[in-house]
Amino acid sequence: MIEHLRIHGLSVVEPIPCKDGSYVAELSAPEGMRQAVLFRGIENSPQGDADARMKNLGILLARMHTASRTFQQHSVRPYINDIMLVDEPTTLLHPFLKHRPDDLDFLDKTAKTLWSSVDSLLSKSGDVTGFCHGDVQPNNFFFHGEQPVLFDFDCMGQGYFVYDLGVLLANLSFLDNQIDQKSLWISVLDGYQSIRSMNENEKKAIYCFAALHMLRVLAYHAKCRERNQGAFYFMTDHHLDTFFGAYRRLALQANENADLHMI
Repeated sequence: MIEHLRIHGLSVVEPIPCKDGSYVAELSAPEGMRQAVLFRGIENSPQGDADARMKNLGILLARMHTASRTFQQHSVRPYINDIMLVDEPTTLLHPFLKHRPDDLDFLDKTAKTLWSSVDSLLSKSGDVTGFCHGDVQPNNFFFHGEQPVLFDFDCMGQGYFVYDLGVLLANLSFLDNQIDQKSLWISVLDGYQSIRSMNENEKKAIYCFAALHMLRVLAYHAKCRERNQGAFYFMTDHHLDTFFGAYRRLALQANENADLHMI
């Protein structure tokens, strides 16, 4: 997929092939065989106008979505669906929220409703699904001047295109919880829609996906804690205050901006 995007002129990370022309190398690790790919290094050197940079990011995401429509190879990546964003996180989080009954009640009241709202908003729309990067956040794109370069496709999959915008909104809201009202976010949407138009239902679904992405993040953290894979602070009360607090805030924002009336 990355090579496909590069052929279409998109500014994404460049994989470096092995001598035999293949890209994936196998490494023997204690837990078994692991795969590795070498990528060319990217320098982060933003310059110029911040709004222009974010508009160009929106353009890049829309071009990625439209270019992926011509990608014929069968994808082995997972579907970004209700199982990944609702069912699995809810199951994983329940044990960690038993001592936080208000949060547990909020999770049970809102998670499935958010996905039902997405399904209702988008299921009757036209061409709204396909390849998603899956983790569009400031650690996964750099700028050369005002031009973005996108990398870290580890969370890619098949889903609704606007999931990528929801992920970006969720991550930017950590810096400013009113970012959706600011020029930086408006610039992202303007850039995106200059390439791929969105209807009002898609715009509303962005807010739902912002909240649901936070559940995906929490599910990953819960898995790490269950497996004792470091990160001892995952799922502590301080950690939950931060991340479940973000989910609560984003869910309430979705309730207001997507006209859900779920709370």
